[in-house]
Amino acid sequence: QSISAMGVWNIIQALGKKVSVEEKELVKQHKKGRLEGKKTVPVLFEETDGVNIRLQGKDRKETKNGKAEMKAAIAYDGWKEESHGRYRLNGKVVFAGFAKSKEFHQIREAKIAREYNLDEVVCRILNGDGAGWIKKVPDKDTLFQLDVFHRNEAVREKIPHREAQEAVFSFLGKQDLIGLFDYLETYQNSLSEEEEVQNIADLIRYFRNNEEGLIPYRERGLALPESPEGLQYRNMGTMEGNNWSILANRMKHGHRSWSRRGANHLAKLLAKKSEGKLEEVTGRMERPTFETLLVEETIDETLSAAKAPVREGKGYEPAVRGSLAAINAALRGDPIKLFGLAGY
Repeated sequence: QSISAMGVWNIIQALGKKVSVEEKELVKQHKKGRLEGKKTVPVLFEETDGVNIRLQGKDRKETKNGKAEMKAAIAYDGWKEESHGRYRLNGKVVFAGFAKSKEFHQIREAKIAREYNLDEVVCRILNGDGAGWIKKVPDKDTLFQLDVFHRNEAVREKIPHREAQEAVFSFLGKQDLIGLFDYLETYQNSLSEEEEVQNIADLIRYFRNNEEGLIPYRERGLALPESPEGLQYRNMGTMEGNNWSILANRMKHGHRSWSRRGANHLAKLLAKKSEGKLEEVTGRMERPTFETLLVEETIDETLSAAKAPVREGKGYEPAVRGSLAAINAALRGDPIKLFGLAGY
């Protein structure tokens, strides 16, 4: 019932590659207009963020600080109450991986289109920390909301005086953006320390770049359609928690480091797991693929067609290094999961 760590890793890489290929095919189908999800909802909520992952080996040497940003996104149609005061996101679609901005949004859009009929969506709301790549969405009618946590964190980080912080929050609460920027400029002129002046300048720039999203969507007086039965529209800002559960808890902490390829493939599976669809991948994993992985692990060198047995010793004589004796025996515990992944 034993399988080596490398054997497990090979399975993860094969499954992750399978998801990557599927995503590229989804993008092609979406560009041809062939994706039309079955779910029909009036409002679609979307959140996007990035997580810095430590790299290793040659990938680490190719970066300035040894890290790379892995992008992650979720989409859902509302909040469903599970028990008193406890809610979960409904109809969640998850995407994660290393990708440039354009590719990221293409895959994200295709995955959403596979689940939701976007032609029937009246309003799409995107929550993010204000990074430039986040707002480069294909649907230009998408409403942007600056993540409230990041917005408030910037205020507390850049403004050292408590009274000034409270004044800024007051202007935001009153939705008085003209008064907000006037106050920040006046406050900046009252400072003498160069570092403090620069911090306020950075905060003003951050707010200007995200001015359209400074007010949360629920405070804008939007005439949103009624939520579907059983769902509620609540405050957005769940991406930090989702980043932790999807990526950071597994990949970022404990001084872990990754190759780009390995991290990308694992992230694909973690995203599938988060949206409850990991079996979509493992269920379609063909048995010959698993057997090939085992052969790669147990054979020193696979003979190529160009190397006939006449040229290479006595022929094909693999050296067995592992055991799969439990295939035909009763399984309990973790082995069930491992062989389940392989389609046995």
